Amino acid sequence: MDARITPFMKKPPSIPLGVMNPPDVVAVRLAFLIMVLLFTGTSLLILVGGLRHDFFNLGVGLVGQLLAVGLYDWLRREGRFAAVFTSLEELVRSAPAETEFTHLVNAWEDLHLKRGTAGFDVWELQRLRVEIEAKAKLDPSLADYWREHRP
Repeated sequence: MDARITPFMKKPPSIPLGVMNPPDVVAVRLAFLIMVLLFTGTSLLILVGGLRHDFFNLGVGLVGQLLAVGLYDWLRREGRFAAVFTSLEELVRSAPAETEFTHLVNAWEDLHLKRGTAGFDVWELQRLRVEIEAKAKLDPSLADYWREHRP
């Protein structure tokens, strides 16, 4: 068991086993998020301030833009700007397997709710359960998710 993981932490299925986000990675992602929000929010403030001739909004917008440029420059100088995009690509790459797994679990739950009706297919329910358990054996966090959502 990794020293950074405690028994009281609940991992979402998207985090691989034994890999938690270190504080420096979280700080870089937070800085990137703040930078994007500052760029978009202060651009709107500059636009509104320019259209309404409101110098306060213009000033706040320009200060926010300077902060966003400062964050961008810091991330680029530290060489962490590319790391954020790499982690976002990894997140996007890992998403389809997770959605496939949750799709299987949802299909199993829907079929399980039809138990006792004319449209119930016990063999389809069994096939879904076997497929879900096979995928859950590959990733323990998915096994936890399956255990929590199984009736």
